[in-house]
Amino acid sequence: MSVEAEIVDAIPDPTIPVPDAIARRQMQETVRQILAGLGEKDRCLLKALFLDERSKDDVCRDFGVTRDYLRVLVHRAKQSFKSHYLRATRNTSARMSASGRPYRVLGKTAKLDAPSFAH
Repeated sequence: MSVEAEIVDAIPDPTIPVPDAIARRQMQETVRQILAGLGEKDRCLLKALFLDERSKDDVCRDFGVTRDYLRVLVHRAKQSFKSHYLRATRNTSARMSASGRPYRVLGKTAKLDAPSFAH
């Protein structure tokens, strides 16, 4: 992460309540750690689709697979992420937002500064 990105991350967003901001930062760190523990293929695939928000056609081209097989790979990568996540959070209570809803772990809205991985 660049120094500039760290500074921007350190500035609290006044539109986000403090408990939510703390929980969000903890969730980002958990996601980073879990991604680091995945195999390179799963990590690159999830990063490309969910963090970099690249199109499925671009990802298919990079991985040399069809859209149908990409769906299989994404399913397997998500399952792997989920099992790592459950192991990482096994001894902690479920993370909830201030509104009482569980946080989404993966999704198009995730904004993380994950390290770049070569394909």
